Amino acid sequence: MMKMIIIFILRKIGDKRAVDYLLRTVKHGDIRVKKEVIRTLGELGGANVLIALRECLDDQDEQIRSAALKAIGNIASEAAKRIIMDKINDKNFINKDFEEKKEYFEALSRWKDSETYNFLLKTMKKRAFWKRARNYENKACAAYCLGLIGNKDALSILNKSINSGNKLLKEFSYTAVKRLEHGQ
Repeated sequence: MMKMIIIFILRKIGDKRAVDYLLRTVKHGDIRVKKEVIRTLGELGGANVLIALRECLDDQDEQIRSAALKAIGNIASEAAKRIIMDKINDKNFINKDFEEKKEYFEALSRWKDSETYNFLLKTMKKRAFWKRARNYENKACAAYCLGLIGNKDALSILNKSINSGNKLLKEFSYTAVKRLEHGQ
């Protein structure tokens, strides 16, 4: 409990000199401490912080992976975006559960640039022979992200996806179209 209080105070102070201590603490055995360290590292930022957070994306515990993803998204640098895109492109990403995939795309929505937009279009157009249902999950997440980004150029591909035979893709595409049309 004492470590959590120390980490909380370090986060509130915001002194970058605390990063070295926090990087040593990120491997702590208590999940609550790890989550607090990850959250603090995400607020402090820095290149060496991204390396540690990227490693946390492979943690066994879903809560740690989720906290690390949010922290990387909070850093919002080009390197952070690259980490998220690389994880989505990883061959094992398709095997993640839907909610975790959705978190990745939600984090990616912080970047509203052409590279992110093109990445999402590529994901929407990807075809798969094996694991087709999992691929539709990725497409649905990409549609969700396109809606969050707010680029109305995506309306054509999203409208096509509304006619998909996959219920999940249809639903998320419809929601994204409504969001884009109403400027929400």
